[in-house]
Amino acid sequence: MFAPANDLELYGIYCWNESVANGFSTLLATVEITLRNGFHRELSKRYGPPAGGPNTHWYDYLDLSPRSVEKIDEIRGHYRWRRFAPNPGDIISGLSFGFWKHLLDVTHARDGSPVPLNEVLTDLLPNYRNGSAAHWAKQANQDKLYSRLETAWDMRNRIAHHEPIWTFGVLLEERRWRHRYRPAQVRNRPVNVAQSLDRMNLTYNRCFELLYWLSSHRAADYKASPNHHKMKYLMSAKAIADYKSFSITRDMTLLGIRRMMKARTPLEQIIYLRHQGQPAAVILPWMVF
Repeated sequence: MFAPANDLELYGIYCWNESVANGFSTLLATVEITLRNGFHRELSKRYGPPAGGPNTHWYDYLDLSPRSVEKIDEIRGHYRWRRFAPNPGDIISGLSFGFWKHLLDVTHARDGSPVPLNEVLTDLLPNYRNGSAAHWAKQANQDKLYSRLETAWDMRNRIAHHEPIWTFGVLLEERRWRHRYRPAQVRNRPVNVAQSLDRMNLTYNRCFELLYWLSSHRAADYKASPNHHKMKYLMSAKAIADYKSFSITRDMTLLGIRRMMKARTPLEQIIYLRHQGQPAAVILPWMVF
């Protein structure tokens, strides 16, 4: 897809891929932590002693799936050899992204009472457009949220398994697969760089929008971060061209590096750092000051 002219240009694409994956990971980590803390906050208000407390064992009161229960038991098992019981914070920090999206499948507590998921989602997503208990009571709207969570989960897993960040399959509408419903195809699989970048930006923007739904404060913090500005550059044709041009190396002294850092000069080459005339370090293209 990138048509490298030589191995050095191909190396530049690998560097670009790693830079984009690292940047995505920062956004996805922020989304995941905000999501899990939000669910923990809202469900602690509704389940477990003390009533309405901010930090309860709410997961012991819900009729979770066998896989979710198994995951919680597994975390508790890790603490047995330490000879103390984990607190709720220990449990939720050990749960994976997949656990949180499947909370949308929990309909009842263990005592048989229905889980007010529509109320939970209303409080969990205070910045969702037209969000209300009546809105979230509809299965189709819950399924759209599930699809958005799955977008973030899928990208997170692809990065964790070192899959190319620029590869995408067909794009489906934001609906959940059901026995009697199959989401419609919206776009074909990207077949060129422009289409791949378009999908990459769409995925990034959807993950950022999810963060905003969860917390406008966290979204504002992230939008002001260097990572956000870096990602806007990395998800562009210019970034790809820049990384492919890292085919010329040069030597620099520590003084020269300091001057680049002070001037905030983007690094556009592989640099061999020399100190007292001897090679001291190699500064690679993805290390942008």
